Amino acid sequence: MIHALLVASLLLGAAQPALAPRPKTTRPAPRPAPAPKPPPAPEPLDEGDDEPADLPDEAAPNPDDDEKEPGPYRSGGTAGEPQFSDKELQGLGLLSLCCCFLIAAGIIGFIVFLVRRANRPAARAAPPPPPPAPVGAPVAAARLHLSVLALGMHAGARQLVAQQLLIAGAQADPVSAAERTRLVRELAKAVRGLESEWVYFGYGERLDLADEPAAQRSYQLAVEDFGKRSAEPSATGESGYAVLTLVLCMRRQLRGVSALDDRAQIRALLDDRALLYENELMGAYLTWAGPLGGPEVLTRFPEMHAVR
Repeated sequence: MIHALLVASLLLGAAQPALAPRPKTTRPAPRPAPAPKPPPAPEPLDEGDDEPADLPDEAAPNPDDDEKEPGPYRSGGTAGEPQFSDKELQGLGLLSLCCCFLIAAGIIGFIVFLVRRANRPAARAAPPPPPPAPVGAPVAAARLHLSVLALGMHAGARQLVAQQLLIAGAQADPVSAAERTRLVRELAKAVRGLESEWVYFGYGERLDLADEPAAQRSYQLAVEDFGKRSAEPSATGESGYAVLTLVLCMRRQLRGVSALDDRAQIRALLDDRALLYENELMGAYLTWAGPLGGPEVLTRFPEMHAVR
């Protein structure tokens, strides 16, 4: 069998033409890399050409960038330095002003503290203040004052004055200092409203009183003198006039007069007596004389003058 196969192969080989030998394949040599092209030379721009030259692909604007909103402007531009917006700069300026103000206030406060501390020993050495006066009362002066006013009116005016005092609630015989002060004030108001009844007026005062004991002695002498003159009955039997006498001892000087016949000065004097305060009044005495005749008034009270 093997021999048969060999013979068949030989016969087939003789029948086919001889095949050319297969050439030996070889790999082609690698191509060398092309050399880089030199960058194109920049073309000169025409002076009259407003259109810019074509930008390279790398410098072309990105269309997506136009859709983005521009960020806030920030000052500064050098690398490594902080950049601040306008609002941040304004805030820093305001903070600087506040710091300067606080520093100045602190310096002023420290100076004031030093000044007050330097003056503190003098304040401690000052004497204590006097006790406060009653509410609404003026500051009492150091000068003591004794005054006597006598006002001659028509006889019927005495009853009118008594009615006014009764309506005002003033006591005819005061006991306390407050009652005496109220009586004097209301009496001055009542007599002030009866100007048409004024006929005679007299006034006297003393400002040379050294102390309160001396003022009290002078006050008692005046009370005894005018009380005695007012108590004497009329020698002529006439009853046309009544004389009101008011003696006051004060811790301050009261208003006086320079003319005994001037109605304006009498009104001002009565208005001043209507503003007395309890802490000012040391003594008050009120008495009536009459009824008397006109000539008898001037005889018993030579200090008085006819009112114009």
